[in-house]
Amino acid sequence: MLTCVPSSDPPLHPLSLEVLGRFRFDKSSVAQAWRAACPGAAVSLDEHLISELPVVASKRLDRLLQERSADLCQQLRPYLTAESIPAAWRNACDADVLTVDYAVIADPQSEAGWSIRLVEFQAFTSILATSYLLHQAYSEIAPPLAQLRPWQMLPTQQHWLQATREWLCAGKSTAMLEHDHQQRATSFDLNASAALWDMPLLDPEDVELYSDQHIKNRLDGRTIERLCNRLILSEIAEQTATISKLQQAHVEWQNHPGWYFAVNKGLAPHLHLQGEPKNAFAHQWRSLGLPASQLVAKNCFSFAGKDLLLHTTAQQLDALPSAQDWLVQPRYQAYPLLRDEDGEPLFAEIRLMLQMKSGQAPWTAMQLLRWYRGDRASASGFQGRFGEGLSVLYKPPQSDLN
Repeated sequence: MLTCVPSSDPPLHPLSLEVLGRFRFDKSSVAQAWRAACPGAAVSLDEHLISELPVVASKRLDRLLQERSADLCQQLRPYLTAESIPAAWRNACDADVLTVDYAVIADPQSEAGWSIRLVEFQAFTSILATSYLLHQAYSEIAPPLAQLRPWQMLPTQQHWLQATREWLCAGKSTAMLEHDHQQRATSFDLNASAALWDMPLLDPEDVELYSDQHIKNRLDGRTIERLCNRLILSEIAEQTATISKLQQAHVEWQNHPGWYFAVNKGLAPHLHLQGEPKNAFAHQWRSLGLPASQLVAKNCFSFAGKDLLLHTTAQQLDALPSAQDWLVQPRYQAYPLLRDEDGEPLFAEIRLMLQMKSGQAPWTAMQLLRWYRGDRASASGFQGRFGEGLSVLYKPPQSDLN
């Protein structure tokens, strides 16, 4: 039987244990329901990546996520304008997406015994389609979840699909761009996105440039007005002609490729966020006033759990090459959201996928959970054990911040 850690105000709403106790979730059945929700997707979500634990946030957790992410977005606004993208990009645009990760942490100074801590952020699109289809799958198995939502404000799934289609495609002829897309670890989401929003999935070499700088799909000859980007430029750094083609193209972008390097966790030392400790670059780690053993270090441009140092020493931090590209943060103790039937703790990191729009408050388009055991939330560490994997975090019923 799953249990919550005793607290005067736990992170999870009581509905969580009620649903998990009433309905049977297992990785296989969720994977099957995920596939049924998007039969057009050419690649399925592997079972070992799926968690059996869809849960509902408490009102306090919901409030903290909204308040902290709003503060982060407000402080990042000056960095999100098109001027932050190198001038070589003739099609630069303001950032329209921010992905933010929060950990639920032990906090002895809080009456509830827990709080949240900013882990990292990136102006880059995450697995939005996968999360929506997980919501569909969980709702198929547990119909009461269909009345809840892992996104902000919009009342129905059709409203959400309409809003995300406008965000990603803007009524234009749109293609999704990724290097070597069928071999990616996230090919399940790329293919689901292509099917869900009806857009072709292209490699950069599939895009051709007209003499008037417009572009077309080489595979079918159709003009492309907008690119929904999942490409990380460093992975094709040697393909200078391809990069130049993308820089010159007369095209709109969702998730412009210039933003991956312009806005990332490396901006954290420049921010003064409410409820968050100060961060520093590795060559300035002593400015935090903490011993190295109480710090963690991560490369500012890494992803998927790479280049992460959880157990640091002074010698290690002092010897880091390109130390200015490494972020150092105070270590925290993760707070278990649940315990399994053996009493073992289950931890989770919460990922918010935010739509950014000039002059408007950010919209939380999705709340994803990455359940894990041990000390790392990266998907690369998932082994198919009970609980661990991807899930969604539902907002509480009648949340004041919906």
